[in-house]
Amino acid sequence: MEKRVKVVFWALVGAFAAFIGAVFGMPLLENYLPGSLRLSFPVILAGAGSVLLVLGIVFLVLTKRGKVKGKLRRFQLLTGASAIGIPVGVVLHNALYALGEITSHIAILSQSLEVLHTVFFLLAIPICLVGFLVGAIGTIILYRRTK
Repeated sequence: MEKRVKVVFWALVGAFAAFIGAVFGMPLLENYLPGSLRLSFPVILAGAGSVLLVLGIVFLVLTKRGKVKGKLRRFQLLTGASAIGIPVGVVLHNALYALGEITSHIAILSQSLEVLHTVFFLLAIPICLVGFLVGAIGTIILYRRTK
């Protein structure tokens, strides 16, 4: 793995850990934090998601342009695509949920948006999280073997 790809990969793993920490850590600490920090939770979460998205795009581009072939490339592509899918899926889920609430008086549109926001939730949370973990662990294992 090239040095640039390796640096972006480890930054991506760190951004993923920060994102997960923000998602699960902030609600647990909410009662113990001062009011100003408690109000900044959405900003912290959006920042962590944005960093995850940008690093995922950079990692995906570097992987596509790289010389790595075979399983390692597949694991790297899975890691990058999952890192992009998490924040995109969360934003689409929330946007479609809000739109579904606004259009709740139109039955067919409301039900269609309900299905779509559920699909994006399932893509963002269980599927992309597991995909990222599988891709990152596979990348680490295969990189260690070829080293």
